[in-house]
Amino acid sequence: MSNPNYLVTPGDMYRLSYAVGTTKIDYTIAVDISYRVRISNLAIINVRGMTFSAFKNEAERIVSKNYPLSAVQLAMISPARFSVIVKGEVKTTTEVPCWALTRLSAVVTPLLTQYSSIRDVSITSVTGETKNYDIFKAANEGALTEDPYLRPGDIITIQKLQRSVVLKGAVRRPGTYQLLENENLETLINLYGKGFTDSANLAGIKINHAITTEETDANAEFADWSEQAQDVALKNRDTIIVLDKEDSHQVVYFEGAFSFKNSSLVSGDKIVSGDKIVSGDKISDSIIPVQFTRGDTLASAIRERRTWFGQYTDTAAAYLLRENKRIPIELNKILYDIEYQCPIELQAGDRLIVPILVQQVTVSGAVMRPGRYPYAPGRTWSYYIGLAGGFDTNRNTGSAVIIRDIYGKKQDKKTPIMPETEIYAKSNSFLYNFSLYAPIITVSATVVTAVIAVLTFVYKK
Repeated sequence: MSNPNYLVTPGDMYRLSYAVGTTKIDYTIAVDISYRVRISNLAIINVRGMTFSAFKNEAERIVSKNYPLSAVQLAMISPARFSVIVKGEVKTTTEVPCWALTRLSAVVTPLLTQYSSIRDVSITSVTGETKNYDIFKAANEGALTEDPYLRPGDIITIQKLQRSVVLKGAVRRPGTYQLLENENLETLINLYGKGFTDSANLAGIKINHAITTEETDANAEFADWSEQAQDVALKNRDTIIVLDKEDSHQVVYFEGAFSFKNSSLVSGDKIVSGDKIVSGDKISDSIIPVQFTRGDTLASAIRERRTWFGQYTDTAAAYLLRENKRIPIELNKILYDIEYQCPIELQAGDRLIVPILVQQVTVSGAVMRPGRYPYAPGRTWSYYIGLAGGFDTNRNTGSAVIIRDIYGKKQDKKTPIMPETEIYAKSNSFLYNFSLYAPIITVSATVVTAVIAVLTFVYKK
């Protein structure tokens, strides 16, 4: 065993070899949970907490003391194998096999979830003692005491993360970082991001908030590198972008149907085409240039403008158009699932296409102009019959209709009409229905009369 840190572990197997006169002695040593090891018939030593090299030196010293010039040697036959329990904020509580040179990070990393904290990991030993470790500190700063070797019977508990933020742009080490309770923007950039690059724009630090609160009601804010800004307390899932001096504000385009008031326009956004107003707030067929900075994602741009997407936007059919290539997106998840991560970063000239949601009601049957008509909130069935030219009074009497919702379920006339409802005007006029079958009845009666006449003539003969 060449690693000087290897601790003697229950389950280890060793061979002690030495010579007594002309007799060679091989003695197998198995370490049990008592950690008490018999050195031939010469001594018993406690190896708890002892490294292999220390154990080897002590065992060989004891034999040499009793048998000088015995050429004593202690060698490892096989190291111990054991398991530890990992629980808490992990994919599943499990026992993980390891050995005495397995570090904490090697065991927990494959089991972590997006909610797992690597800053607060505890190990409870068989003696009941609990210690906390910071795996991130071990990896980032080389503090290997925060990533200890595991021991038999250890129980590892992973806590839930408190704050995780993304650092992008003109810093030396961009990435995703979990912050401790008192760590702020200054800690993130100077300690974890290793400071600004030479081209960083210290007046252009953008903070995108994935989660808004009463204190933070905007989806994005800008800060410069002042003493006050350095003390900004970041929130979970924030994205911090440090702009480059050479960055120019580039533009993507939002095209389609959007619902908003002037107050919800983000600074810099202007409507350049399309001025059709619906219900006072609705702007349809619009093309809106949206400024962005390098590192901005599609999700952050959309979430900053989430109030634009109203009842007339077909979010299920939205997509991103980049260099004439259509890229599917999950717009509903971006808008309504704060846990959803959309990895698409914006590029100049991107076009977010959001089609107008055309909601219609179908009118069929005994009306003058059957067809599909635009849905109007709050209207009754008679309104849509009117759009279809009214009832065909030759076919319909008593305003008889059958109304079915989008799922085909029959509705009462008093039920509010919703999009994709089907209104069927019944053909219930007696004269109309009689006119459909009268020719058939007349022909049938004529044929029967003729047959009877022929039969009567035949029988009379």
